Amino acid sequence: ELGASDAYDFFTIELPRFGWRSVTTVRSRTNILIYTRDNRAATLEITGQKLGASTVFFSVSPLNSGKDGDILTPSDGIQVIPLMK
Repeated sequence: ELGASDAYDFFTIELPRFGWRSVTTVRSRTNILIYTRDNRAATLEITGQKLGASTVFFSVSPLNSGKDGDILTPSDGIQVIPLMK
């Protein structure tokens, strides 16, 4: 078992070794890490639990397409679209 801080450190070291590029990270009570690789985005949410453990939610999805229908490349960044207005 890894605590939230150790899990955060693990992923920030290991993901780049597999070609993932950090877009943004938030180190807080709930840690958020967003990475891109090729035409995919990975989002991690790491939350500390009792007894020093942590919960990690990890999802990988295609990057959103641009307005003209083209797939955005990692250098274009991630397009954030709200689910609700």
